[in-house]
Amino acid sequence: HKRGHRVPVRIRTQAIVRNGEAVDGAIVLFEKAMTAHDESGEPSTFGCLDPVTGVPSHRLTRALLGECIAGMQESRHGFGVLRIRILGLDEFRSQHGPRSAIPFLQSTARTLRHCLDPDSFLGRWGEDEFIVLLPSANPLATATTAELVWTLVTHSEVRWWGDSFPVRAVVTRTVAQPGDKLEKLLNGLEPTHAAAAGRAVGAAGGGT
Repeated sequence: HKRGHRVPVRIRTQAIVRNGEAVDGAIVLFEKAMTAHDESGEPSTFGCLDPVTGVPSHRLTRALLGECIAGMQESRHGFGVLRIRILGLDEFRSQHGPRSAIPFLQSTARTLRHCLDPDSFLGRWGEDEFIVLLPSANPLATATTAELVWTLVTHSEVRWWGDSFPVRAVVTRTVAQPGDKLEKLLNGLEPTHAAAAGRAVGAAGGGT
């Protein structure tokens, strides 16, 4: 820290492989390790982390996604992407106040951190959304992870002023392939019409 004390960090690495053999380099991400203070929902002092959930911010997530796409053109190695949207929070905010959505976001972030393997990246995306980057480009593995994420998230409950509320979510998935552009990839992750209408979809494909 700039004031001199030590800050615990978590380091994630992803190799950049050429032609499936030679390693040309690596992407390394440093993120602040979660502490009890972060879990309490207090604003984080680490600028790259989202102050509500403690996961990497939208800005950092988008930058890393862009780097992964750029590096993929040389490595020829794709990766899986999940987009998790929590449903119904606008209505919940209108009924219970603007801060009432915070427990839903924090609970979902904790669930995602616990169910993803250490090589996966979790970041904040939209106001009610998260993005997950998976090291595997296997469509079946991506679909399986999407289904697991949706199942665990939607079996969660949040307590607000003594009442329990279920978490509703939609998880969309795609597999980034060499030659893909960022905006095209994001368009493939747009929730389906069924999800927009309020029905959770376990794994709606944005790619093969």
